Amino acid sequence: MELKIDELLKRLTMNLMASESYAPLYDWLDLDQDELFSDISNQIDLKESELKKEAIENEISSGLSNLMEYYENEWTVMVIEDDGNEVEMNLSEAMRHKKIKSFKTDWSLGELNDNWTSETFDVVDEEDEMTLDDYYVPSDDEALSSHKFSQENLDTLKNDKNTKLEILKDIFTDIDFPDYANKEWYSALAHQKSVAELEFYWEGILPDYPNVAKTLASNHHINKKLLSDVRNFGKKLEKIEETKNIGYAIEDLVFANPIFIELRFEIFAEGKDFFEEFYEPEKRRNSYFPLFLKNPNMPIDVLKKLVDEYDYYEAKEHPNYPKSNNLGVKIKNINEEHKISFELRMPTAEELDITDEQWEEQGWEWFSEPELLTSSIELGISNLDLSYDDLIDYIMNPKGNNWEKGDDVNTLKFPILGDWLIKVYNDSKSLLIDDMAGENVMLDYAILSIQIIENNDYDKAYKASKNIGENGSLSELYYEILDSIND
Repeated sequence: MELKIDELLKRLTMNLMASESYAPLYDWLDLDQDELFSDISNQIDLKESELKKEAIENEISSGLSNLMEYYENEWTVMVIEDDGNEVEMNLSEAMRHKKIKSFKTDWSLGELNDNWTSETFDVVDEEDEMTLDDYYVPSDDEALSSHKFSQENLDTLKNDKNTKLEILKDIFTDIDFPDYANKEWYSALAHQKSVAELEFYWEGILPDYPNVAKTLASNHHINKKLLSDVRNFGKKLEKIEETKNIGYAIEDLVFANPIFIELRFEIFAEGKDFFEEFYEPEKRRNSYFPLFLKNPNMPIDVLKKLVDEYDYYEAKEHPNYPKSNNLGVKIKNINEEHKISFELRMPTAEELDITDEQWEEQGWEWFSEPELLTSSIELGISNLDLSYDDLIDYIMNPKGNNWEKGDDVNTLKFPILGDWLIKVYNDSKSLLIDDMAGENVMLDYAILSIQIIENNDYDKAYKASKNIGENGSLSELYYEILDSIND
């Protein structure tokens, strides 16, 4: 196998300069590649002949060792001490002082050229047509960066949204990242689950890559701050004719993001409910109601309002609309097998967001009424083809026509429930009077809970509860009637 001396020296020069062993000496030696090539050529003595591989490698090692010794003895360098002062030293002394070793001298031919595998070579002294630059070898850091920003690595990020935060930091905070940055890289970052933890400077990125904002808005793992920033960016785009469509698209995706619900009372001043802005006028409802239903975390109260007040029955198809209990019991009609329990209780300190001491001051611990456990037959509803939700809605959201005109207690629908409600109400009068207002605070605070039990399986009971003072519905209708009946 033929081996050109010129090629060998060029390959050796470029490999040595790129080696990890040369890096600590780079600034002290202060040689460009041509100068190092010249020095190596002067130390390695190869002549045209047939030589064994071992003999060539020994000559390389001997020549580089002599060159290193020459540098150590002849080179004077400046060394920065720990106190910041610069001191002039012989290179050999400086290397001992800083505990730096010699550069690599024992190179095999296989390290310089994968094709140099023969045991014997015809060494020829001919000029190599290739230049030093043609044999450029990336340094270890450059090789790492080359892989870090490779298409292969980019494709991995695109396909794996679970990339560890440490890896994302290593890539996207690298000083060299701006040289590779483009829409593909930013999109690959935007869909990562941990993107919000990176605290990336999106304000400076999104104006150049607005479509990346759509990827961020579609990421259900970002936090509310980042989602809010993306929404604000989209609103700015909506004000410009050329970008308004992408702005609207970003807003639609923001609405559909489950994290958006956390911003419900933070977007408008004074904690105003965001959704209140979109119930009126009708044109807005037609545009935004369908968007609301795309959000998997849409609150039940919003869904109920869409149905109850605006006849938007599509909201009933939303997964959050009450159709089953938390154990997955599907909507069923009530029959003679069902038992139904009712309970009125006062809220806990946690539910009122007050301290235990403040709760105890209310004296509500004295209010304790046994639950009403009845049956669908006793209530007279076993054969009415009434669904669980129908009954819950009927009792939790009473309307005037739920009551029949009359002079005695039996005019209250479901007499057994009526008798129990009157007893609880009367028993509470002396216990739950607000000293300041002189009113029964049960009307404002008590919580009515209902369970529908099939086949005595209490573990799978269908449950619902409501504060009776919420929107005045139960307190105004039940107790106004109870007062009039009891007077």
